[in-house]
Order: sequence, then C-alpha cells, then structure tokens
Amino acid sequence: MFPLTLLFLALAAAPQNSQSNSSRLYKVASACSAISLVGGGANNIQSESPDESTLVCVKQDKNNGSADFTDLYMSMNGRLRLLRRYEDIGPSGPVSWSADSKAFIFHWTAGGAVGQWYIDAFDARTGKNHPLAETPARKMAHDNHCGSRWDVNRMFLKWASTDSILVVLEWHEISSGCAHFPADRFYEIEVHSDRVVRQITGPELHDLQREFKGQY
Repeated sequence: MFPLTLLFLALAAAPQNSQSNSSRLYKVASACSAISLVGGGANNIQSESPDESTLVCVKQDKNNGSADFTDLYMSMNGRLRLLRRYEDIGPSGPVSWSADSKAFIFHWTAGGAVGQWYIDAFDARTGKNHPLAETPARKMAHDNHCGSRWDVNRMFLKWASTDSILVVLEWHEISSGCAHFPADRFYEIEVHSDRVVRQITGPELHDLQREFKGQY
C-alpha cells in the first residue's frame, strides 16, 4: 500500500504544477494581448521560449506626437518587463529563441527598403541586450572604401548552436550612394559576445545561398 500511496500523491501533484505554469503564461499572454497598438500597429509579435517558461512580445504601442515607439517585453514567472524601446522602426521580426531557451534575438529594421536591418541579442535570464554582427559590418564598410557600417544590412538566417547564429551581411545599395557594392558575406556569430566564430566559405556557403535564396 505504501508505494501505491506515493504514486497517488505524485500523480495528484503533477497536474497542479502544470496548471500553475500554464496559468502564469496565460495571464501574461492576456496582458500582451491587452496592449493597445498605435500608428497602424506595424509590429505585433509574440514568441514563447522552447521550454515554455518565458514569453516575449513586441508591440508598437506608444506615440509622443512625432514618433511611434515599439516596445519589447519579456515575461518570466508571471512578471511582464519592458526590456527595450525602439523608435520609428518598420515591420520587423522574427523573434527567434535558442534551443536551450537561454537567449533570443530580435531582427528589426529602421525602414526596410530604405533602412537598414539589425540583429539584437537578449539574455533571457537578465534581459540584457546588445547588437550583433557589428565588427564584420565595420570591416565590410572599410573594405569597400565607401559608405559606412550603417550601409550594411545584418540579416539573421538561423541558429547554428545554442550559442551562435548564422548571419549574412549585404550592402544596402539605396542608402550608400557608392558606385561599387561588395559581395554578401556569411558569418557565424557568437551571441553572448558578438565574436566572429568564422566566415563561411566554400561548399557550405553555396549551400546557405541555395537554402535562403530570396529570403534576405
């Protein structure tokens, strides 16, 4: 009877824990849904971590009379926090999580066809964030002898591991006014440090170009 009693207690406890986690996420999801959008609501994104412990929502929800602001919120343990505010950005995304749920990236644009694309990395435990692919963007501009790093689009492709992502850097032809444009460059970037792990060349480069053709 003693083992049967333990089994009964374990089964009885499990649904309560599951229901509690689900309830917390449901409340946060409801809070995200309740945020009113402004300026046409160009950004309205919601993304849950793979382990279902954390929720991120991106909302164009503020206006000061001269600019629209997009806010990135994160919830953990039922608490909704504002992590970053962006001013006058275009339709952006995605929010993409690492497989271990420890970090996520937000891919955003200052305007799309006439504005650059950027990648911000966020630590899901602390909420701290920083831009990615800045060093290779500077090098690309330097090597071209024209324009600046602001003329380089940082395009997110996919996670390479739980610690790094694959990106392609492309020259933004409209904004630079340069006569010559460098070829696209593909890199693996370490997320927590923005360190270049490697530049991708050879057969792997051709495979990535085929895989993501027309997507950046």
